[in-house]
Amino acid sequence: MDLNGGLERKLMDLKRRIGERRSLLVSYSGGVDSSLLARLAHDVLGERAMAVILDSETYPRGELEKAVALAEAIGLRLRVERFSILDDRDFALNPPTRCYICKKRAIAILRRVALEEGIDCIADGVNADDLDDYRPGIAACSEEGIWHPFIESGLTKKDIRSLARDLGLPVWDKPSSACLASRIPYNERITEEGLR
Repeated sequence: MDLNGGLERKLMDLKRRIGERRSLLVSYSGGVDSSLLARLAHDVLGERAMAVILDSETYPRGELEKAVALAEAIGLRLRVERFSILDDRDFALNPPTRCYICKKRAIAILRRVALEEGIDCIADGVNADDLDDYRPGIAACSEEGIWHPFIESGLTKKDIRSLARDLGLPVWDKPSSACLASRIPYNERITEEGLR
């Protein structure tokens, strides 16, 4: 891996932090951020790391298939959990806090899986650049104690793409892809038909 000194230090810091965890569940979507984190967790912790995909109505079928295929190629321990967010009336009404509501529900599922698997810590792929936007979902994760290792190690989106490329992850240059609900204007009800 041919990294500049600053990025190499960030990577070593990140691996050290991951290694300090006895076990780790990564909230995984198949995007570059969560794929890199899941890969590094697998490299450092082996079978004590697990990736979990939350399969909801807002997650495109094609993205799910690609995420599962990538996890299999990397050799990740993977669970796919069905997650029906449209059952939540508050979410379906589509307020500006939609992502906050969704993350709270999602974290409950991740916590259940972690408990079943005997995993101590849940992490996501939020990075330093994500803090510049309006992201109520990040606030929900922080409130619930979800670990943000990229932020702790000071990794930006550019850093993550560079590391993913150097590790040979095919998603290193994949465009960011927000959930399907983000395509529907706030306060317009979210339905399965609208998402399709």
